[in-house]
Amino acid sequence: MARKDGNFLRGALGPYVYRVVRGKQVVSMRPVRGKMKQTPKTKKSNQAFGLATMIGRYLRESVINGINGYSDDEMNNRLTTLLVQSLAESRDPQTGSYAFLEDSFSTLEGFEFNRNSKLSNQMASEPAVAINNGILTVTIPQNQIDFTFKFPRNTFVCRIVVYVSLFRPEDWFTTKNVESQTVMITRNKPVMEEQKFTFAIPDGCLCLVSTFLQYANYGPEDMVFINNQKFNPGQICAAFITPGVFQDDERLWIKMEKIFRPEK
Repeated sequence: MARKDGNFLRGALGPYVYRVVRGKQVVSMRPVRGKMKQTPKTKKSNQAFGLATMIGRYLRESVINGINGYSDDEMNNRLTTLLVQSLAESRDPQTGSYAFLEDSFSTLEGFEFNRNSKLSNQMASEPAVAINNGILTVTIPQNQIDFTFKFPRNTFVCRIVVYVSLFRPEDWFTTKNVESQTVMITRNKPVMEEQKFTFAIPDGCLCLVSTFLQYANYGPEDMVFINNQKFNPGQICAAFITPGVFQDDERLWIKMEKIFRPEK
């Protein structure tokens, strides 16, 4: 259904689709299901796009408490674009099958969930990630408060949250419950000591490590967090395939589906 957006229309109305491109109204015919013929190349491209949107959706859901509704308007599209790129580079053009390497998803590293408030603007020394014998270590180096680790005006506490989102590329399952760890940093000390977070992770999985900064001041009874639509630093600081072959573990894994209810 088309909706009014200022002087323009957006959406479908009858046999037409209304869009706004670079400030101009664009009208095109609405595709009719079953009438458009797809070439094998187009079908493979659509499959890659569908897989990218699926991974992106489950990633966003896994860090939903970090995003908290405070992403920029283009975040979903930006994330999908990078995922499509990663998948395209890992796909055999003849068979359409995927062969992932350790760094197949490295294009995601440094992705900002809100590009209006980059994590790198708040923390000069970004998290370092290492894996050794199935143990993932995320290290935030020592920082100087208000110099290399910045606090917004009138805030006194920062909650650093690290999330580890796991996906199985061989069958596209993901963990039902994302793993996360938190540390609280106060402004009353000149130096933030080195912080380490450790996670046990399985072999043969896509591992995405995200870090969010949530700032607060003190209210009459409790902390009041000030993050909002324009300020919510969060970043994917590592994206890699763990070596080896996945073996069953104690985590609860769920099958990822390509069809979802509309996002609110």
